[in-house]
Amino acid sequence: MRAIVDGHIALDRDLASRGRYPAIDLFNSVSRLFTELASREEQALVRRALKLLSVHAASRELIEVGAYRAGSNPELDMALKLLPALEEFLTQDAHARTSRAEALQQLRAIVGAKGSR
Repeated sequence: MRAIVDGHIALDRDLASRGRYPAIDLFNSVSRLFTELASREEQALVRRALKLLSVHAASRELIEVGAYRAGSNPELDMALKLLPALEEFLTQDAHARTSRAEALQQLRAIVGAKGSR
């Protein structure tokens, strides 16, 4: 089936229980056409956002038990700084509508025009 569809969207019950809707699991969702439909700049923005979310997810337990010390990992520090804005960006009211251009502008404002901030 994977070969005949563009990709798939994976939902995550944990994300839903934390109040993120739609509860899309970005790490397990796939689009085969992403590289054809998104510009290089758009791809870089998405990769940067996913990297920050991934760095945070990998260190979540350390953060929650208080074992992480700020300054020991600059990328994790950036992820922690930007996480609230990324979570807000990824959360959408069921009746809200956002154009692609507007979404890209919002993501650019969060992770930076060149993928760094």
